[in-house]
Amino acid sequence: MRTVRSVVGLMTLFAMTAAGGTSGCGGSSGWKGDVGNSVDAGTGTETAPGSSTASSGAGEGGAVAVPAGGGGGTLTLGPPDAGSGLSAASGCTSQGQCVNWSCPNSGHTTIHGTVYDPAGRNPLYDVAVYVPQSPPAPLSVGASCSTCESLITGGVVAGALTDAAGNFSIVDAPTGTGVPLVVQIGKWRRQYLIDVADCADTQEAALRLPANASEGDLPNIAVSTGGADSLECLLRRIGVDAGGDGGTGEFVSGAASGGHVHVFQGGTNAAAASGGVAGTPIAGAAMAGGSPASATALWPSSAALQQYDIVLLSCEGGETANPNPQALNDYAGLGGRVFASHFHYNWFTLPPFAGYNLATWTRGTNNTGNIAARIQTTLSDGVTPFPKGAAMEQWLTNVNALTGATPELPIQVSRHNADVSAANTPSTAWIVADPGAPVPGATQYFSWDMPVASSSQQPCGRVVYSDLHVGAASGDYGQGPATQNVPPGAVTPSGCANNPLSPQEKALEFMLFDLSSCLTPVSQKPHAPGTAL
Repeated sequence: MRTVRSVVGLMTLFAMTAAGGTSGCGGSSGWKGDVGNSVDAGTGTETAPGSSTASSGAGEGGAVAVPAGGGGGTLTLGPPDAGSGLSAASGCTSQGQCVNWSCPNSGHTTIHGTVYDPAGRNPLYDVAVYVPQSPPAPLSVGASCSTCESLITGGVVAGALTDAAGNFSIVDAPTGTGVPLVVQIGKWRRQYLIDVADCADTQEAALRLPANASEGDLPNIAVSTGGADSLECLLRRIGVDAGGDGGTGEFVSGAASGGHVHVFQGGTNAAAASGGVAGTPIAGAAMAGGSPASATALWPSSAALQQYDIVLLSCEGGETANPNPQALNDYAGLGGRVFASHFHYNWFTLPPFAGYNLATWTRGTNNTGNIAARIQTTLSDGVTPFPKGAAMEQWLTNVNALTGATPELPIQVSRHNADVSAANTPSTAWIVADPGAPVPGATQYFSWDMPVASSSQQPCGRVVYSDLHVGAASGDYGQGPATQNVPPGAVTPSGCANNPLSPQEKALEFMLFDLSSCLTPVSQKPHAPGTAL
């Protein structure tokens, strides 16, 4: 059982130290202390394995080059006098816990562990885990052009990234009782206090991202529901607090305060699309008592969108009702993140997106049935490595989502509306139909960074388009097998099934957390906190 302290308590510890309440670094001899249980810096309690230690003798000499948790670049650690370029203060927290650079037998103080999603079920890739020198700054709310460096605050004494198994390894960590440890991807952030033994290995086997605001920071997420998918329910299944005993947890209606998942109803007051090829949008689920219409409350302007870090657009069963592509373009260009499924291609076939050469679009339902699909590990030229694609393939293997001798993702109720080739230079294909599918090579997931129009501008936002449905394999709102349509009057989040994630939902979970993360060029690996590209 983890005892839990508040974030206020963590801040107070730092403040007391800054005022001289705790002794400072002990030079090369470091700090020594017994290892205790991990302490969550949120509120409440959590059952999880305690810390354990073992002698750590990794590496040779006073400095060590450590792979950054499977991410890009190498994190070089060492004492200030070993040519590391670190100041003496950089080896200590402001609380006075310091790195021991002189462990016996060329050993090191290390922290190993695994980071899971808020549900504690699936390990996560590309999560920054670091010991801050001082308390991390509050995170901004809403779309902003944040870099990896600007999101990781408080200074990094030691840190790493999780690999495709969710594992991390921090070498030359400060030692002592109540050492602060931050777990963060994008604006998902949780702060722990752990006990780290000197010149030994501390195991943290079950860290996880926050499920609600009492546990830490979450991004502000807007969900436009739709009559043919249930993206809103995926958030519940990955562990975001959906309440209980009549409560709704982090789910709120529209722009209301008190939660981080803002539900808007899509597909309302809609007419059939022109040409008769794309059906009529169907109203999606709403909160009890109703939710405001997406077209009038979520995307009437870029300013309305900008208060959200992430916008999820769930398929409406027909081409998007009353889209505002200029507002979405401006929102993504300012740093917003967008996930759009199936019929939301309508946004991208209209100006300004239509001029970006994102894909070859085909309108209509275009049902290609149940297929197997392959994860792309090279970019569209077929030659340049795609590090995150390779990580996705390995991650999906680790969470048992891929099948067959050639690992493939089983997809129910696939669609064919987009084809991405090397000619579509802004776009990166992640998942495509295998050669045995009705349309071989049909793009199922792809992304592009925003803004597209000017190569001289720093990429700030990202858009992901999905040509498959989460709801097809979820059973939300009482749906039958391979049925994605949402019944009339569906209420969220209470109507969401709490089933294990299907293979295609696991792929979407990977994409959701990647969408949340800071932007890394698609040809490069992510880099560990405190290091540069």
